[in-house]
Amino acid sequence: MAPAAAVLVPSAIDPTAPMPAGVWLVTLLLAPDNSLSLGLKDEGGGLSPLGQVVTSIWNGIAHETPGLTLGDFAVWPDGLQALLYVPWEGSSRTVGAIVARFKSLVVSTAGRAGLLLESALWQSGFDGRLIQDPLELAVCRSNIRANQR
Repeated sequence: MAPAAAVLVPSAIDPTAPMPAGVWLVTLLLAPDNSLSLGLKDEGGGLSPLGQVVTSIWNGIAHETPGLTLGDFAVWPDGLQALLYVPWEGSSRTVGAIVARFKSLVVSTAGRAGLLLESALWQSGFDGRLIQDPLELAVCRSNIRANQR
C-alpha cells in the first residue's frame, strides 16, 4: 500500500558534513493483516494517537542508546522509514537490537494506552542497509523527505 501522506521529522545532522561511518537506512512496516492506521488521521490532520506513540518512542531511542544519532525519518500510514547514525562498528545485529527495542516499546506503550486491538503490530524483522557513500545518503534523505519508498 503506497502511503498517501507522511509526517517528516528533519535531520539534526548537517547535510554538508563529511560522510559519517555507520549510516543505516531502516524501514519498518505494519503487519500485513493489521487494520490500524499508523500515520495521519486524515489528509489534513496530524498523527494518529498510535503515530504519536511511534514518533515519541523513536525520538527517545537515541537517549537510551549512547552515541546513536537519529537522522531524517518519516511516519507513514503503514510504517516508518529512518536514517540511523551509528558511530561504533555498526552491524545489522546492533541495528537489529535497536529496532527490536523500538518495536517492543511501541507495542507495550500502545497496549497500555489501549491503542492496540491486534496481536501483531509489526512485520517481523526490518529492511535495513548500510549506506555506502555520500551520494547514496543524499538520495535516501531526499526520498524520505519526498515520502518515496
